[in-house]
Amino acid sequence: MDHITWFKDFKTLSETENFSAAADMRFTSQSAFSRRIRSLEEWVGEPLFHRTSQKVILTSAGIVFDPYVAQVLDILNQGVDAARKAGKTENTTLRIAATHSLSLVFFPNWFRQFETEITARSVQLYSDTLDACENLLVNGDVQFLIGHEYSSDIENQQNKRFQSIIVGKDCLIPVHAICSKLQFSLSDLNGNTEIPLLSYSDQSGLGKILKDSKVIENSNLSYKKYFSSHLATVLKEMALSGCGVAWLPKSLIEHELTAGTLVTFTEESLKLPMNIRLFRTKTELGDTAEQLWRYSNTRSQR
Repeated sequence: MDHITWFKDFKTLSETENFSAAADMRFTSQSAFSRRIRSLEEWVGEPLFHRTSQKVILTSAGIVFDPYVAQVLDILNQGVDAARKAGKTENTTLRIAATHSLSLVFFPNWFRQFETEITARSVQLYSDTLDACENLLVNGDVQFLIGHEYSSDIENQQNKRFQSIIVGKDCLIPVHAICSKLQFSLSDLNGNTEIPLLSYSDQSGLGKILKDSKVIENSNLSYKKYFSSHLATVLKEMALSGCGVAWLPKSLIEHELTAGTLVTFTEESLKLPMNIRLFRTKTELGDTAEQLWRYSNTRSQR
C-alpha cells in the first residue's frame, strides 16, 4: 500500500475525527478506510487514534506523528506543483472528466464552441461516475470536471478545493415510451396504478440528486422499483423498450422527445431543474487549460 495514501488518510481522519466522514472525503468505503488506518498504525508500531463511540481523537503517539505527516505531504505537494509548473508552458493537452450522461451529447456540443479559440493539440475525455470523476480531479489526473449540480450540492462540499462555473442548464424529467408494453398513462398520476420505476443505483450521481430532491417521494405516483443501473443511457434504452418510467436528463433525450419515441408527464412538480458545472482546482493549470477556463467563464450561464 502506498504510504502517501496512508498519510493522507491519517490527516483526513485527524481533521474530521469521524471514520465515516473521512472515508467519504477519501472516496472509499468505511471498511476499506479503517483497514488502511490499521495498516498505518501497524507500520508505525503504535496506535495513533483513540476510538470512542462519539469521535476519534489522536493518541499521544498520533499527536507527535501529526506534524511530521503534515510536513511530508506539504513538501510532496510543493514538489508536484513545481514539476507541473515546469511543464505547463509545453503542456497543450486538455484532460477533462465528465459524467457518462454529459459525455455523450452535452460535452461535444459544449466543447465545439471553443475549438478555434484554444491552442490544445489534443483533448482527453474521461467518462465515469461523478465520484470517480471527482477523484480524478482531486488527484490531478484531469484539469476539469463537468457534472450536474442540484442545490449547489457539489459546490458546497468541495468549495475549499474547487472553483466552478455554470456552463449549461439541464433537467431531470420522467419519461416513458409512447407505446409501452406495460400499460400505464398520464392518468396514472392519481396513484391508483403502480408504475414500474427504472431507477438509478447508489453509485450514480444523478441518482443521488434525484434522491436528495425527494421529487418521486413527494409526488402522487404509486411505483415499484423494477430495474436499476448507474448509467442513464441504460435506463434510457429500458424506457425506450417500454419497460417503465425513468427520470432522465433532458440533454440526453432531446432527440427522442422531439421524435416522440419518449413522452413525459406534464406536471412541472415532477421535473427537476439542474445546473451543469465546470469544476477545477484552485491551483494554476497551465496556458491551454487556463484559456479554456477564461472562455468558459466569459460565456458562463449565471
